[in-house]
Amino acid sequence: MKAKNGKIKIKWRIFSSMAFFTAIIICLLWLFQVVFLDDIYRLIKNHGIKKSTETVAESFNENIDMTDFISKIATKEDVCIMVITENGGALYNCHSVRDCVIHKLANNKDNLVKIFKMTQNNGGSYFESFKIDTSFSVNYGTPYNPFSDPQQEITNEENLQSNMVSSRVIYTNDGTPLCIISNSTVAPLTSTVETLNIQLLFITLIMLILASVLALIISRSISKPISKMNEAAKELSKGNYNVIFSSDGDYEISQLGETLNYTASELSKVEQYRKDLLANISHDMRTPLTMITGYGEVMRDIPGENNSENIQIIIDEANRLSTLVNDALDMSKLQSGESTMELSVYSLTESVNTVVERYRKMVAHNGYSISFDYYDDIKIKADEIKISQVIYNLLTNSINYTGDNKKVIVRQLINNDDNIVRIEFEDFGEGIAKDQFHNIWDRYYKIDKTHKRGTVGTGLGLTIVRNILELHNARYGLRSTVGKGSVFWFEFPIER
Repeated sequence: MKAKNGKIKIKWRIFSSMAFFTAIIICLLWLFQVVFLDDIYRLIKNHGIKKSTETVAESFNENIDMTDFISKIATKEDVCIMVITENGGALYNCHSVRDCVIHKLANNKDNLVKIFKMTQNNGGSYFESFKIDTSFSVNYGTPYNPFSDPQQEITNEENLQSNMVSSRVIYTNDGTPLCIISNSTVAPLTSTVETLNIQLLFITLIMLILASVLALIISRSISKPISKMNEAAKELSKGNYNVIFSSDGDYEISQLGETLNYTASELSKVEQYRKDLLANISHDMRTPLTMITGYGEVMRDIPGENNSENIQIIIDEANRLSTLVNDALDMSKLQSGESTMELSVYSLTESVNTVVERYRKMVAHNGYSISFDYYDDIKIKADEIKISQVIYNLLTNSINYTGDNKKVIVRQLINNDDNIVRIEFEDFGEGIAKDQFHNIWDRYYKIDKTHKRGTVGTGLGLTIVRNILELHNARYGLRSTVGKGSVFWFEFPIER
């Protein structure tokens, strides 16, 4: 029943829970149908006889046929009802219970008068439950009062009959006192209890068998797909991303299977991206390292080669390495949440213009043309250093993937109605298909996996852009047409 780690398996936990629930239901059945049956029955009879007395008392002075009304109440509640005067005379009398005590008492008016006085002395209402011996023959000429002591001596327990008597004094409209007396017998439940015992014994056995079978079926139906998922998850943890999680079972289990299948698919993509990253970094780092080492050796070994041109090549290749390392470090900080923001109000226009001017000088000798179209100086509230990273990465991306015309246009657009400034970076390269729009922001992802000398990057640039902009709650996106280039953009509220 227990797994290797000592914990109970889910199917046995479900089975034991259902078995425990079934045991509770059976115990409750035994308690209410057998153990407390007599008490519940007496409680119901007690309530019925008191209710009968109160109902007759409340309706007595109403303009109704009391004979018919009392008869209906007596039949409904299975009681005998008498309404007597102060001297023991009976105004109304309804006899619906066999061996009724009050009708035996009625054989002698002194008994009824005594009950009348007992009720008055008790505050106007009286109730008593007692047992009498039904084998005792009543001498109709002799007062017969089960309330008085001593009562008849009980000779046989089997002849005992439980009785309940309820009485209440009322007054007519003219002030005449009357007493309502109700009597009901409590039938012995011995045979009923024995019958219920036999029935419950069979019911208990049947319920135990059915509950055990049902618990096993339910526990297996729930635990089986979960067990399959657990085995598949173990394979996934070993790096087998082609594993398939079963979607059988109930809705929640089916949804879990689909979610795990999607997770495995995404992990497979991440693994492929990771391999691409290693390939990209190893390729991109090998080239500048080779160049730095080669030119360093040339400057050391060959006289006259220690010139500014060779030194500049070493500096450029070192900067290329720095870019690769910085991208990886920036991405690591953003993903781990260690990167914090220092917000300030500054000129976004001036920041973009500064980056564009620096790039324009760096790439001018390679024939690239970069322009910045703007009209107003716009300020925003953001982390200036991080937004500069965004501008650098988006501009680098446009330069790397622009077309043969080597032209990049940066625009500043203002929406005065919404108080929004948008910065756009347009290239004229091959463009991006719409089905790749979502992937383009993923880490390690590159549209063109062919390594080019003029294209440097780890595939982290756009992911860094996305994380920084989301950190600022800024909107961003792209427009692209295959064969006509792409436009990347981001927006910020304007600080007036």
